[in-house]
Amino acid sequence: MPIKEISIRNTVFREKPEEPQFNPSYEAPKGSLLERLHSSRNLIQEKAFGKISAFNFNRDVFNSGHWNDLTTKARGLFLDNTTGRIVARGFEKFFGYKEKQFNSEEFLKNTLKFPVSAYVKYNGFLGILGFDDNGFLFCSKSTVGGEFAKWFEDIFRKDDHHNEELLDFMRKENVGLAFEVIDPVHDTHIVEYEKREIVLLDIIRLEEEFKDSNYEELCEFAEKFNFKAKEIYQWFNDWESLQKFLEWFSTNMDASRDKEGYVISDGKYQFKLKGAWYKFWKWMRTIKDQIARGRNVNASGMNAEATMFCGWAQRKGREYCEAHDIISLRNEYEYENEKD
Repeated sequence: MPIKEISIRNTVFREKPEEPQFNPSYEAPKGSLLERLHSSRNLIQEKAFGKISAFNFNRDVFNSGHWNDLTTKARGLFLDNTTGRIVARGFEKFFGYKEKQFNSEEFLKNTLKFPVSAYVKYNGFLGILGFDDNGFLFCSKSTVGGEFAKWFEDIFRKDDHHNEELLDFMRKENVGLAFEVIDPVHDTHIVEYEKREIVLLDIIRLEEEFKDSNYEELCEFAEKFNFKAKEIYQWFNDWESLQKFLEWFSTNMDASRDKEGYVISDGKYQFKLKGAWYKFWKWMRTIKDQIARGRNVNASGMNAEATMFCGWAQRKGREYCEAHDIISLRNEYEYENEKD
């Protein structure tokens, strides 16, 4: 079933207070990463948490596609504003299969070095573990110690990860860790999960140039420190087999059911692959949210399945849609259709 993606601008939002800016006595050297970030406030947003600042590209960059070395780097990037040291970082921004002008078939065919792997893309949020003089820093993509970071820390501390040894390793090697945080209690998305857990995605050096681990190193590290490592779904040895998989997964609802997708990587270049099922239900979540806000939903351009769900959700009503997440609505909708 072909999926038509529709982008709808959200005009309903809560105003956020201005984040306090930290004014350090440290003056970053000209040309240093910290100085370049501070000099690019038209592209980069900064949130201060004491002496640590979180840097992320702003919405104008996302909407305009103003991607460069700095804006792709500023994605879950945390620096000590008194030393300029990177204390935690996530992945640099990377893009989806055929996302806007990125990752066309021709580009991928000429760029990827085979073999390439397909890693499972988990449907949670990014948890970033770094460190400072006081110990671990639990971060999300934009905060230190915020609500999402606290959920991450809570799941992390449920198990024994040999914390003293782990912290010593991170300090000695100057690395941070990136996790997918799956929290169906506090943060549901599209894919349904049964339990709260964290999945180790990568070991990332806390340096300006992005450097991560290979999969063998990651698995050895995960076993040593009692983490679940990300899963490789499949290896591809040539472009023809990969291309067939990309088209099949991105257009086939049954093949991609209950999955967000995969991260395709050759060890240097990577891109995201989202499944047809995931894209469909992400679209239906937007429809559900519109109904919950009391907005009219235009059914023109919808396929048969989308039209059916939209009508069903409208009959349930605004308050019902507002009180239920898309997973519970989907389960109820599919259960009722099965009975019929």
